[in-house]
Amino acid sequence: LSLDHLAQETLNKGKSANGLKALEWFKAGEIEKLTHYCKQDVVLTRDLFLYGLEKGYLVYQNKNQNKRLRLLVDWDINKIIDGLRD
Repeated sequence: LSLDHLAQETLNKGKSANGLKALEWFKAGEIEKLTHYCKQDVVLTRDLFLYGLEKGYLVYQNKNQNKRLRLLVDWDINKIIDGLRD
């Protein structure tokens, strides 16, 4: 499941571009556009994490059944922090 898919289905927010466009911006030296794109990815990732932390699930679209389903997540912030210390 892509970041764009999860963000659209869970948060009703999408990415501003895709990785191929980011590569074009890099090659063209358009660093401001690339930076904005990367920052937006970080914001979407954070927002998905916080949503999952609060609700215990994210939402995705099942292609075969064409319906929205919950992706259960068990993100215990204390376990995550403890894991970083190991």
